[in-house]
Amino acid sequence: MINNGKISLNQLCLILITIIPSTSMLFLAASIYKKAKQDYWISILIIGIAMILYSLFFTKLVKMYPGKNFIDICKSVLGNKIGILLGIIYLTFFLHTTSSVLREFGFFLNETIYYETPTLFFSVGILIPCIYVVYKDIEVLGRVGEFIFIVFIITISLIVIISIPSIELNTLLPLLSQKPSSIIEGTYGLSIWGGQLLILLILSSKVNDIENITKSIINSVIIIVIIILVITTTIISIFGCTTELLTFPFISLAKYVSTENILQRMDTIILIVWISSIFLKLSVYLYCATQIALSIKQIKNKIIYTVSISIMILILAQTLWSNSIEFKSILVPESPIYAVIQVLIPIIIYLIAKFKNRTKANKI
Repeated sequence: MINNGKISLNQLCLILITIIPSTSMLFLAASIYKKAKQDYWISILIIGIAMILYSLFFTKLVKMYPGKNFIDICKSVLGNKIGILLGIIYLTFFLHTTSSVLREFGFFLNETIYYETPTLFFSVGILIPCIYVVYKDIEVLGRVGEFIFIVFIITISLIVIISIPSIELNTLLPLLSQKPSSIIEGTYGLSIWGGQLLILLILSSKVNDIENITKSIINSVIIIVIIILVITTTIISIFGCTTELLTFPFISLAKYVSTENILQRMDTIILIVWISSIFLKLSVYLYCATQIALSIKQIKNKIIYTVSISIMILILAQTLWSNSIEFKSILVPESPIYAVIQVLIPIIIYLIAKFKNRTKANKI
């Protein structure tokens, strides 16, 4: 049985602003610079504009079917059988996506600090509290999101501010020097995090007021793009062409700040904040997967789905990728598949729903 708990629209926006940049800020600067060089900012802006455009479709769709998550909307628009089929597809997608976030979490800790500790230990350690938060339902998730957002924004701002004296603007030149194809290639990795707006189609059914959701989501996208742009610009302006060689550029930035300024061990602070944001992201994704499973077949005991899905995520995380190099090499080529599931299918559902509603109106 789906819980009747609700969150505010502001809480939904804070969750999106926190979890979308959380994983991307570790790798993103290196992957974008490798393709787009000094024109990285164009790649970021392209994805930002794309996010705004398809968020318009997403928010219009949820306004058409208030109180329903995406799978329930699919059932209403396409019928029960096709809706369930799409539900299975999206459940599989969230299993894969959540397992990739979990694996990235394990790889990072294993390769930067705890070299001898198995990644399974980290995965189990973070999944258990995620299960608890999902079990407590959306209201607890919303409150956790508010707290982590504040810590996340303060820490990121602090890192950027104390990095300002070390910034070399010459490393950002020349502008507009890359071919359009290189700039487009720079958007491939970005498209994966940009498509994470899909979660609003699941969480919006739990928002107590969606009247102003379009404006709020667009504002959230603008903030997300600014965060990514500022972080990436700071990293590239300090490390220059060596950025593409860095495994974890943002952690390298935190370590650099620690050696050049009064504040010490900023990398440790970043690590704590990043783990908190990953915890929120995993909790949200696990919640979305559970809600999709409940929409496919409702049962009274939600914890059965939550635990079962968590076990599947853990197994996938441990078996799909053997190391971080393989992880990054596979993830970007998968971006076209992600784009279809995260963006194209929801837009098609919206267009079909719009056509059906217009046809009904004409008949009346």
